Amino acid sequence: MAATRHPLVPPAATPAVRAALDRLVIDGAHLIDLLTEVPEERLSAAPAGGASAREAVAAIVTSLRAEAERLAGPAAIAEVTVAELPAPELATAAMAARRAITQALSAPMGEAGRLPSGLIWDASQAAECVQLSGVIARGVLAFAAALPELLDDPLTLDWILFQRFPEDPEWTARRATLLATLRERTKAPKKRKLPKSRKTPTGLAKKG
Repeated sequence: MAATRHPLVPPAATPAVRAALDRLVIDGAHLIDLLTEVPEERLSAAPAGGASAREAVAAIVTSLRAEAERLAGPAAIAEVTVAELPAPELATAAMAARRAITQALSAPMGEAGRLPSGLIWDASQAAECVQLSGVIARGVLAFAAALPELLDDPLTLDWILFQRFPEDPEWTARRATLLATLRERTKAPKKRKLPKSRKTPTGLAKKG
């Protein structure tokens, strides 16, 4: 049975391009899911001295929109003031930007092996997808720093555990902080020790 391919991944793409574009599609979809599920009132939460959840998300969506305009042109997405959008509309804006990006990156190759955006097929396209996945991953870590409950999400954990940006000291420090928070959240509760006066020689508590 042939493997199922995402409809936006062009059949002529190399495995590296397919993998990178698939990852971008998945990361973008997960970001949209998180925005859909987080209550509006939680977007004001912020860690001490850090960006609020809303500011973290607005930064991701703004970056995606800027990339969508660069690849597909200003007409590809509607003009909005991202910082003022409620959570559901932030999700809609992220979805529109992701759609414009993936469609531009998966467009048929033009003359001289270039995409309509001017990018060269394969290596440049894969690098573009990896860079955009990095934008989402970095932003989600800032989002999780404001909302620790996001650490319970499996794909958020995947970003924290397996994404690597060694050249980015801010990423490294934030990742270490979130891993420490995660360890605290997953610690098994310590068993309460009974006072000696409440123990029998067999270690069982006396009744009454």
